[in-house]
Formats: sequence, C-alpha cells, structure tokens
Amino acid sequence: MKNNILTLIVFLLVCGGICNKVYANTLPYEDSSNPLPAFVSIQPGGFLNYSLSDHYTDDEQGKNLIFTLSDIFAVDPFGGDTSWFSLAANGMMSGTVPADGKEYNAEFTVSDGAGGITGTQHLVLKVASNTPPYASGLPSSVAISPGESLSFSLLDYYNDAEQGKNLTFTLSDIIGVDPFFGDTSWFSLGSDGVMSGVV
Repeated sequence: MKNNILTLIVFLLVCGGICNKVYANTLPYEDSSNPLPAFVSIQPGGFLNYSLSDHYTDDEQGKNLIFTLSDIFAVDPFGGDTSWFSLAANGMMSGTVPADGKEYNAEFTVSDGAGGITGTQHLVLKVASNTPPYASGLPSSVAISPGESLSFSLLDYYNDAEQGKNLTFTLSDIIGVDPFFGDTSWFSLGSDGVMSGVV
C-alpha cells in the first residue's frame, strides 16, 4: 500500500509538470529572411505570377499557410477594373495585367488553419506605364521598280519597351504621291509588318 501511494505521487508530479502544459498557437508572421516588399512592379499585358507564401511562415505550420483576399482596389480616384486579379489559398497571385498604368492595393490575411490568423496585410502592385512602340533607323523612302515585287519588313525598324518585337501593324491609308493619284490596290501590309505587292 505504501509503495502504491508513492507511485501515485510520483505520477502526479510528472504529469502535473508536463501533461497539463498547454502551448499557445502563434500567429503566422513575415519571414525576416525574405520580408514582403513595399510593392511589386508588373508589366502591362503580361501575366502576374507571384507567391506571397515566400514571405510568410509559422512556428507550428511552417509554410503550410492559407491566404485569403480581403480586398483589392485601384489607387485612383476613378477606380479601376480588378476582375483580372486572383489570389489562391496557397498565396499565389495571378492574372493578366491590364495596360492602365495604375497601382492596385491587395489586402489579405494569412491563417495557419489552427486558429492563428494575421491582421490585414497589404501589398501594392504597380503596373508600369505602357509606352508606345518606336521606330529606329526607318528609311524615309524605299526604291522599287515597275513590275518588281515589294517585300519590306517594317518590324525590322520598330521596337517596344514592354513587348519587344511582339507588335501588330495596321494600315491606316496609302495614297499615290501624284496630282492624279494612282492605283494602290497592289499594295498590302500584313499585321506582322511586311509590306508586299507587285508594283
């Protein structure tokens, strides 16, 4: 009987010090080794593919976190379309970026799935201004002879800061530089910038 009482006392002492200890669930937080940037610059017409998960961690769950979009809006007095943007539960932001040159403020929360959730987090998405294509070295004229086939690429002389050579050409007008004008039906301009036709 004395041995049984002693065993019971030892068990209570051990269990009271360890078994009944409750650990608090810590909130997800920014990873100090890779903090959230002040803003992310995105190219107009491009595809946004950016992971918020890279910037957050949790003591219990690590990178196994849940992201929820609270709001997204254009930082502009006239607003802006935000239907292009989406945030997946794994923290991946995606969408085809509009060519409006605006800033968007994404607001979101981060949860560890065990009751720990952050306050509202913010990230600014800056859409770069869409500059027009520009010409470089375009000749003022191209000499062609009667009966000759024209094949001249305008794309060789145009570029774009955002799209590079991924450009579309559209003919606005063509006229004969002659008091009596002339037939221009022989001429065509492809969307790829190639001028062609038999003179």
